[in-house]
Amino acid sequence: MRINLVRTEQIKELSAEFWGIINFENNIKGIYNFLNLSELGISLMTLSHWLVFPEDIAPDIRNMIRTKLLHRHAETTYYSDFIYPDMNEEEEEIHNKTIELIHFKMHAKHASLNRFYFIYKLPIKAFKNLLSRMLENGNLDNETSLQFYRKYSKMMERGEFDGRQ
Repeated sequence: MRINLVRTEQIKELSAEFWGIINFENNIKGIYNFLNLSELGISLMTLSHWLVFPEDIAPDIRNMIRTKLLHRHAETTYYSDFIYPDMNEEEEEIHNKTIELIHFKMHAKHASLNRFYFIYKLPIKAFKNLLSRMLENGNLDNETSLQFYRKYSKMMERGEFDGRQ
């Protein structure tokens, strides 16, 4: 029981670190490079997923990432050397989608339905899975989830996208 509580607190702490770093300190490519994830065979897309859902990171990798990020300003490899590297178009899109998904996860209960862009461009199955995951994790309540789903459905009806992308 105590182990699960510690794990949950560490995941919350890591989630808050990710939110702060990607919103105020660095872009996703800089985080990726600083953590040297390519050496572990981890892709930028996987990091994007982990930034949104740190609970999905394997415990040993999660602990390594958490430790490195919490001590990033005391590292011998200077964190400042990895701040805001240039990104290509694909990396920029991954970065923007990641920021939106993190914001959705942390603030969807209180945010305007119009605040989001990328989530409404998701294929219907992915959109439903996202809402379901947010409900399971307590990031959304049923009413708010239905409001997002209604907006998504109306956008599909108006032909703003086909939902099968």
